[in-house]
Amino acid sequence: MSARLARALVLVAWAEFFATLWVTGEITSYLGPRTAWVVPFGAITLGITALAYALAAASSRRPAVTLSRAEAAGLLALVVPIVGVALVPDAELGALAASRKATDRAVSPQRPTGGEVSFAEIDYARFSPLFADEVGIEPGRRVQLVGFVSHEDDQPPGMFDLGRFYISCCVADALPTTVTIDARRAAPGTYFATDTWLKVSGPLAKRAGEFVVRADSIVPAEVPQNPYLYLR
Repeated sequence: MSARLARALVLVAWAEFFATLWVTGEITSYLGPRTAWVVPFGAITLGITALAYALAAASSRRPAVTLSRAEAAGLLALVVPIVGVALVPDAELGALAASRKATDRAVSPQRPTGGEVSFAEIDYARFSPLFADEVGIEPGRRVQLVGFVSHEDDQPPGMFDLGRFYISCCVADALPTTVTIDARRAAPGTYFATDTWLKVSGPLAKRAGEFVVRADSIVPAEVPQNPYLYLR
């Protein structure tokens, strides 16, 4: 194979990879809002570069140069990430992944998000009374959350955790955030299976230093097209 053709194929492969992420909306499976611009920029720039390189190679009168082993190895290394993404299964977003990544440190919102109270704000409020006052997180405040169910070993019947993953840059830095749900009023005697997606509404209450949701409405929820939340 000629070196020109091999280089052009690598450029086309990357341009097609970025274009596929862009068209299918799969950007959010790999990148956060701060870095998502890389995908359309890469698709357009590499597409134009591949076309220009192919036209230049076709019009060149220089004899074709055979691809050397060293350059072949370098070009292969450039394609490996694309193959890796294609072969790696979708990222885990459920209770098991959350337990693996769980920490004692709350995900810290960079600033109040405004509007409805988020998982991160409720979780962080237990560490910072000043932040809780600023955001208006207090007993009695109504919230609505959509997330997946997880259970702690020491939770009493009728209690479970509802969680989501937050990312700031890309999926690799995703961290779980959970809020405890008291379901005894909304669904007495009901057990919600781990990883079930629910929409929970109700007022906040404070117990043992943390905020919990005293649910008065619990309904099944569809898994969001983009299951991640983002730190702003």
